[in-house]
Amino acid sequence: MYRLTQNKPIIILLTLTFLLTFFIGCSEDISGDGNGEAPLLPPDDSMTLDLSLFGGGKLEAPVLPSIPGSRLNFTAAATTALVINTIVVARLSVPVAVFTAAKSAIPVKQDDDSWLWSYSRTIGVETFTANLTGKREGDQVVWSMKVSNTSSLRPLDNFEWYTGVTSRENGSGSWQFFNRDTPEQANPTYAIEWNVERGVKRERTFTNQEAGSPYFGNVVRYAVEGGMASISFTEADKGSTTIIEWSLNTSAGSITSPGYKKGEKACWGPDKLDIACE
Repeated sequence: MYRLTQNKPIIILLTLTFLLTFFIGCSEDISGDGNGEAPLLPPDDSMTLDLSLFGGGKLEAPVLPSIPGSRLNFTAAATTALVINTIVVARLSVPVAVFTAAKSAIPVKQDDDSWLWSYSRTIGVETFTANLTGKREGDQVVWSMKVSNTSSLRPLDNFEWYTGVTSRENGSGSWQFFNRDTPEQANPTYAIEWNVERGVKRERTFTNQEAGSPYFGNVVRYAVEGGMASISFTEADKGSTTIIEWSLNTSAGSITSPGYKKGEKACWGPDKLDIACE
């Protein structure tokens, strides 16, 4: 009894050490550091931008408003949004739609410590079999989306549609898209850089890398900070940049473009009517 009493502090210390080690191990596993759980999927909106103010959805063409003389400024911005939608959003709409369906799949750990999301998604007349993999490498997660379909017109067989890299905490990353019309070659179409400061700011930059395209080198930067959203649209062939800004709360905004009103800032109010800029 005396010996047990004498050793009691040691027993307590050893027990506490064991419990501490156990709970730290569990905590690391839950956070993903121990590779015990699948990495978080990158956010859906890391691949697109929201043009809904200008009459369309995130993946739909904006509908230009009627053009009474008092709404010329908003209409100019909506026209630019239509161009951006055509060359960026619509171009990426199908691969983005395939990616967003990954949330419905259960990831399975692979022998190489990567994780696989395997599922199917039908878009229009095409059904895609998708295999999205994510693997932790150091402080990053590396992504790859490979797809197949049974289309007779545009067949795909384990085609790597896009690759990506995200930070462990899922706050920033990049995407590289490839041309599905040349599946035998890795011809890039768009590169995206994105960053999220949760509750503060979201940024995305889309760069056209499609060789031979009239839009090659064009850059679209989209940002949301506080209650404001903005687009910076640089057209490489013209060497010009158009900037559109608007309030997410009131819809009031402005456009500054070399090709509109001699490059002077032009504004609209909450009702989209032209107003003088402050």
